[in-house]
Amino acid sequence: MADEALPSRLARLVALSSGDTRLDTLIRLTCGRALSLAPLSSEVDLVDGKSDREAVVAAFAEQFAIDVTGIGANQRAQLLCALGKNAFRAVVAIFIADYVPRVWAGFGALNMGKPGNGGPVEWDHDTDPIGALLNDFVPAVARLQALDPLTTEVVRLRGATSTTAGCASLVATSRRWTQVARSRCTAT
Repeated sequence: MADEALPSRLARLVALSSGDTRLDTLIRLTCGRALSLAPLSSEVDLVDGKSDREAVVAAFAEQFAIDVTGIGANQRAQLLCALGKNAFRAVVAIFIADYVPRVWAGFGALNMGKPGNGGPVEWDHDTDPIGALLNDFVPAVARLQALDPLTTEVVRLRGATSTTAGCASLVATSRRWTQVARSRCTAT
């Protein structure tokens, strides 16, 4: 990936959706607030109060942004119960809402602006954010030649650590916790 491609790749991440525009807004606002950074753009405004489902997602997103290692089995089970098969996609949306503002803050601290943050967002509801992040963006950053090896490795490890802790643990424990989540979902 050439340096010129970085802004377009970041813009592409910003445009991706969890599949639920209201949840996207909630996720982006929650991560921005938890990070004390400007949140990513959102398609809709949150006018009404939060549902129980949204409260679970907001709590997960907030913990993810503050300290992903603090997400425990109960929180993963609640997220699985609340989102079902869309849980992994939502976790990737949370990662993006956490990651991109941090990247922009880093670039801002270096007086490099906010690559990929120009003009209106062209929302993409069709592309799976899981593939866009894990199969496109993270490997492309690891292949960057313009960054020194240390910076490239830090970015790669941040992607691996957050993705592994937030996403892969969700998948790895899903079999075990699906039963727990199903029993909790049916009990309520």
